[in-house]
Amino acid sequence: MRLSRMLSALAMIVLAFAAPAVASEQFADMNSRNPTLRVDKRGRALVEYTTPAGLRRHVILWGATNANPPSETVRQVRFQKDFTGGVARFKRALWRRFANV
Repeated sequence: MRLSRMLSALAMIVLAFAAPAVASEQFADMNSRNPTLRVDKRGRALVEYTTPAGLRRHVILWGATNANPPSETVRQVRFQKDFTGGVARFKRALWRRFANV
C-alpha cells in the first residue's frame, strides 16, 4: 500500500512538470478560424483558413511522405510550403481548382 502511494505521488510530480506538446510544424496564423484540409491524388495538401483580420489564406504543402520516427539523431522529413496558393511553386493559383480525393 505504501509503495502504491509513493508511485502515485511520483506520477503526479512527473505530470506536473511535463512539458506541453507542440505541433511539429506550425505555419497558420494564431487564432485562425474556419480551417479546411483537402488532399489531391498527387499527395499535395491544401490548407485554407481565415486570419483574425478576416483574410482567407491558401497554403499548399507537399513532399513529406515516408516521415521518420521521432529521433534526436535522424533529421525529420519536412513539408515544402507555398503560401501563395500554388502561384510561387506551380506558376498558377492551384488552390482555385484543387481536386479533393
